[in-house]
Amino acid sequence: MPFFTIYKVYIHKRYCKYVDCKHDIIYIVYIKGDNMAEDKSIFLIKNYGKVKIKLKEYLDAKNIKRSNLAFSIKTRFEVIDKWYNNEVQRVDLDVLARICYVLNCKVEDIIEYVDSKEDN
Repeated sequence: MPFFTIYKVYIHKRYCKYVDCKHDIIYIVYIKGDNMAEDKSIFLIKNYGKVKIKLKEYLDAKNIKRSNLAFSIKTRFEVIDKWYNNEVQRVDLDVLARICYVLNCKVEDIIEYVDSKEDN
């Protein structure tokens, strides 16, 4: 009796040469048959859009330096640099709150969701 397993794989930027980087998530469905000849794999690629951090545009428009922002919110420059370059892997809500507080802005001024249809 066949059974299947679904693997959800997140694509890291360094592997873009191996897969289509327009998609961030690949689902791999492995179907185990009764014998090895019946084993099959299916790759399903799904693009959900992405979250874009617009801190660079905001700071440049207000003529604010990253080092000044980092000092003001009591965090390391490297943290702000990742936000500035849109390289944040996981959003720290405390850092986001401090950025919004110090810059006197809303979350929507810093972060936006870009639909996969708009991304293409």
